Amino acid sequence: MILKKNHGISDLEDSKKLSSKKRNSLFAEIHSSSVSIGIGRVEIEVIDKINIKNATLLAMKNALKDLSIKPDLVLIDGLDKPDTNIEAECIVKGDSKVDSIMSASIIAKVTRDQIMINYSKIFFEYGFEKNKGYGTKQHMIALENFVSTPIHRRSFQPVNKYLPTLKWL
Repeated sequence: MILKKNHGISDLEDSKKLSSKKRNSLFAEIHSSSVSIGIGRVEIEVIDKINIKNATLLAMKNALKDLSIKPDLVLIDGLDKPDTNIEAECIVKGDSKVDSIMSASIIAKVTRDQIMINYSKIFFEYGFEKNKGYGTKQHMIALENFVSTPIHRRSFQPVNKYLPTLKWL
């Protein structure tokens, strides 16, 4: 994402430290204060094939491709750079230090949460509207009772214990 230079957004913080209500409020503010926002999505089958770390890097690369303007520099939270021909700088704990990284983190979290809320309408037993796909007690009980769905990562340890089988069906 590319923020306007003088964006004027206060209260930016690491998305994990913000309440859902605050993230949603900042989401709208970030949208109106951005030059361009790119969303990178990687399908479950690809995540299972290349692992979550590589899928995260691929999602970053896809988000960069989705931008309407090519940036001169990409600021990355952490130590790993996506495969891109754009100059990149890695910043450890950047999601709590750099406005554009914090903003991108909020955009990504709210977007993913909304996807999970939409999935909860199809797979209501799992409580995705509340747990957003994280391994809460409710989610683990639902996996045990109803087995995994097409949106579960089969390579994830708790999920691969509860893959649908002909016997289960």
